[in-house]
Amino acid sequence: MELDLKLLEGILRRVAEVEDSGVGAHSATPGMFSDVDGAAAADSGDTSARVTRHVKYLEDQGYISIAKRQFSDHWSGLRVTSKGRRFLQPQLAQFDRDFLSKLVAFMDHYIEGSVQDYSAKAAWRLRLREAVAQEDAEAFANTIALIVTKFGAARPAGAMR
Repeated sequence: MELDLKLLEGILRRVAEVEDSGVGAHSATPGMFSDVDGAAAADSGDTSARVTRHVKYLEDQGYISIAKRQFSDHWSGLRVTSKGRRFLQPQLAQFDRDFLSKLVAFMDHYIEGSVQDYSAKAAWRLRLREAVAQEDAEAFANTIALIVTKFGAARPAGAMR
């Protein structure tokens, strides 16, 4: 059975609505999503199993987090992750990319003014871009920390103070 995009989005929206209402993380069962578009498909038979399969997919893909499972179809501590928010609001992904591209440009400028050796400049720039390409926030942050720690005493012209 294929996953239903409307149901995936509906589950995410419902979890986000409850979370945004001030309740925060909450408990849920498949019944909480039974009125979401796509929950009861004519060919699926069991609505509960269909919803459970979609919730599992959202968790496996990192769109929601579940703090605790109580049985296979009762979840506690449901939250929409930042990846899930970007799914619901694609413009957030663009915001992240804009911020990231400005940070990479700043770090390029920092490397240019702080690192004297041409091959070292190229190596640090490559390392920075590899972390961005891998979408690995920890590697990216660690690379920035290494650059600033190694070359922190030098300040390129025009760098922020």
